[in-house]
Amino acid sequence: MRKKTGAKIQLHDYEVFLENPYRLDCTNDHLNQIIQMHGFIKLHKRRKEELLEALSTIDLMHPPRSTLNEGSSPYDSSLTIDEVNKDLEALEWQECPVQSLQTLGPSIPTIDAAGNDVSPAFKITAKKPRTKRRKTRRISDLSRRFA
Repeated sequence: MRKKTGAKIQLHDYEVFLENPYRLDCTNDHLNQIIQMHGFIKLHKRRKEELLEALSTIDLMHPPRSTLNEGSSPYDSSLTIDEVNKDLEALEWQECPVQSLQTLGPSIPTIDAAGNDVSPAFKITAKKPRTKRRKTRRISDLSRRFA
């Protein structure tokens, strides 16, 4: 079965592509998406061989990172300055040295009346009362009234 053109490439498909770039089921659209992911412009109306040749000249990035693993918690996922600097060195972005970090995160979840963990950002409060819509008068109606 042929894949739908225009569909976005999935992370799994990209990982399989990294293992074997010359597999047959990779579409030209997916190859162009990989080229764009790495900061290059899309190559229009090119054969698959030309796209694969262009990709062979690019240093392809592997998606797994040291900061993303199965045991990480969303409430304890802050990075240190050293980890950020290592990531910036890997990306070759040393123009602006990092001297401090500000960590933003969700507040600690609370337990609601039903015993469920609910973050305060997701609590539903009472709805605003709906206001009645007032009938607007037209200028022609006003001129008839005062005439």
